[in-house]
Parts: sequence; structure tokens; C-alpha cells
Amino acid sequence: MSDFISGLVPSRQKLRGTFWPLLIQTHRLFTPRLDLSTLAPILILGNQKTGSTAIAQLLAALGNLHIHPNIHALQAADTHLPNAPEAVASFIQRSRYYFRADVVKENELTPATGALLTVLPNARPVYVVRHPVQNIRSILDRVQLPGDPQRFDALSLPDSGWSPILTSRPLGIEAGDHITALARRWSHMTALYLRHRTQLHLVRYEDFVADKLETIQRLASRLGIETRKDIRPLLDVSFQPSGAHRSTPPEDFFSSEALAIIHRECAEGMAQLDYDPIPADSSP
Repeated sequence: MSDFISGLVPSRQKLRGTFWPLLIQTHRLFTPRLDLSTLAPILILGNQKTGSTAIAQLLAALGNLHIHPNIHALQAADTHLPNAPEAVASFIQRSRYYFRADVVKENELTPATGALLTVLPNARPVYVVRHPVQNIRSILDRVQLPGDPQRFDALSLPDSGWSPILTSRPLGIEAGDHITALARRWSHMTALYLRHRTQLHLVRYEDFVADKLETIQRLASRLGIETRKDIRPLLDVSFQPSGAHRSTPPEDFFSSEALAIIHRECAEGMAQLDYDPIPADSSP
């Protein structure tokens, strides 16, 4: 009986897929266009599963700011925002429901970092980075894929927005297996940060985990955010599902071949960000 009833109730994903486009379209019809030259949102960028959601939510809570933690139009499997100012400006106007918020967190904006900085000259962008071994482990945990390199045709890829992330093909990345693809994705994202590092506020996930309150307070000060709320009760809130292997040592989760791939593909970015080849711990 419960299976029958659950079959009659639309899933949250289906409801969101139906409801949100209508909401965004209606909002666009009844609100004026944004003046992008004066718009100054805080943009939380970075690869998926870097702790960006927790950092964005705590930062917004500290300043009592309005936040949109996801832009639903960019969550679809067939959606990719090109790194072109005209395309980004048009997307922001179409999605101005989200960009009216004080804080906008959306990892899929990251590949268009250069265009975002051009179109939104007064934005306050934050880039969140995490050691590639733990970042890739967390992504694989999220979609329940193994830590040894396998061809894509041998994997059961999720039928969702995670598939283009796992293959990284929308970024122009070619790879024969999912570990190489994710390692090259990390390197691609890191290269974007390094290219624009003078305009981006860097937050290392490892520093955040070591002292969450200090990291958020320091970031808020750099962004000109006034403290309006005590966020200490929120510091241990899990804003994303925890991975099943979050405490598993990397050498136990990944095969030696996978670790060698990650270290080889990410070597340059790791050196620039002072990351050792093997992470010191297995933080969630």
C-alpha cells in the first residue's frame, strides 16, 4: 500500500522541475531588469563538494543576508553556461529571481568565472577549494561510484545533473575514465581561480574545518559583511548529506592507480595551493 501511495505522489525533483521554471518566468515578467553595473552579490564559487554550501549558508546567517544556495536552471543535465559575457548577462537577466539575493551560491557558475567578473564588476566573488583527493572522494560518495578508474560505459551514471560533472565533457575535458575526468575537472577549476586570483577571495575547506567560526568571521570582514547573528549554534549543522566514506583513509577508498592519476593530473594546482600529495586527514 505504501508503495502504491508513494507512486501517486510526485517526487520532490519532479515538483521542483515543474514549479521552479514557472516561478522564475512569472518573476521575470513582473520585475524590472537588473542594472548589472551596480549589482553587488556575494558569489560563492568552486567545484562541487568543496564545502561551498556550508560556507555560503553560515556567511549568510552571520550577516542575516538573503541567500539562494542553488540556481535550479543550472542543475539540469543538459545545461551549461558558457564563459562568454553576453551569454552570462542574458542568463542573469533571465534568472534575476536568484540574483536579487545578497548571496548566490552555485558551483555551475564557476566555469564562467571570467565572464561573471566582467558582467558583474561590483560582485564580491568567493572561491572555495578542497584537496583534490578528498574533493573527488566526496563527489564519488555523493553518487555512490567506486574509487578505482573505470570506463564510463562500465559505470551506472546517475540520470541527473551529476552526469556532466562526472564526465566533465561540457568543459571540453576528454577522459577515458571517471577518475581522470574528475581530476582534470579539479585542475580546470583551479586554473580558473589562479587566472583570476586577484579578484577572488579564496577559502580553503581545510581551514574552514579547522576553525569554522574564525574562517567565516574573517571572510565576512574581507567582504564587508557586518555581523548580525551568532552562528555558533549552526557550526555543526550538516548542510549537505555526509558521505559514507568521509572517515575512510584515501588509500583505502582509492586504488593506487586512482591516487596516481589524481596526483599527476592535479600536481600543478596542488603546488600552487600548497597541498601535499596525500591529505593529512579524512575530514567529511
